[in-house]
Amino acid sequence: GGTTTDAIRYRVLDPEAQTWGAVQAASAIDAATVNRALQAVQVYSSPTRDEKTMISRHFNGTTQYIYAQVFRGGSWRNVVLLSFWNASTFLDVQNFSGTYLENGDFMAVYSDNTTIPKFRIWNGASWSGAISTRNIGGIPVYIVAKARPGTNEVMAAFFDQGSDTNTQYFNGGAYVTGSWTLHTEH
Repeated sequence: GGTTTDAIRYRVLDPEAQTWGAVQAASAIDAATVNRALQAVQVYSSPTRDEKTMISRHFNGTTQYIYAQVFRGGSWRNVVLLSFWNASTFLDVQNFSGTYLENGDFMAVYSDNTTIPKFRIWNGASWSGAISTRNIGGIPVYIVAKARPGTNEVMAAFFDQGSDTNTQYFNGGAYVTGSWTLHTEH
């Protein structure tokens, strides 16, 4: 972050040698532009296959973007634009999260700057379309999603712009809105 480029660079730690590898580049989030500065990033590691998923948030001065991409076979690819909206406030938030499910699928949970968070599924080959969760009553600025160990169930917590915290439970069933249960505001 803090630059005028949208390049995401990383290094790999060799735990045996205790040294960092050379700087490498992840996939370009949008080959048509270079002005989407990185604001936040999270990397998730699959427990069942040799794969990592990255979710990143970017800002170009007027519009905010959330992307995801997958590392397999030695390179980053399968870039998908999860969400975008025009706003120059709440730039220092983490309004996305993700978790791997027991079946190997990855669930990305994110805000599209509305009161209804969305999620998408990476099944190891492709991304699903955006699917709504339940309305939490405020626009999320911080999201944490965690799968229940040994299941496809997910608990997601949302802290919103009104300083409210809500949770939703995904029952591990079909990837539809009806599989989410909204809990009371905490």
